[in-house]
Amino acid sequence: MSKDKLLPASIVFLGISLIISARIISNGLEINGRFSGEGISIGLNNINNTIYDTINKIMNSDNSKEILTISEAADYLGISEDKLNKIINGSDGNKTGIPHTTIGSEYLFSRKALNEWVESSNEIR
Repeated sequence: MSKDKLLPASIVFLGISLIISARIISNGLEINGRFSGEGISIGLNNINNTIYDTINKIMNSDNSKEILTISEAADYLGISEDKLNKIINGSDGNKTGIPHTTIGSEYLFSRKALNEWVESSNEIR
């Protein structure tokens, strides 16, 4: 074959190979894009569910309750019950004395008094 006939055949062959490879690449991107898109959607749904659950817990918690038990007071202060017991008994070296009332063997706490105690404890430090 002469060079005059090989040049057009080479151009046609190159064009066909470009079209085929573009089609293969676009199919691959479509499949991978779909899978990564689904993964992102699942991740976003998990985040949305976590945020929704947290908001529900906050909204449904009884913040209007003024008198707290020891477990509620510990949760409210963000500490363990053991730590709260140590603060009550003064065995943690805390001299400020957390405000509480004892009825029988049960400790009760005022939410307002706990807030004031936390604020005064921060001022002392």
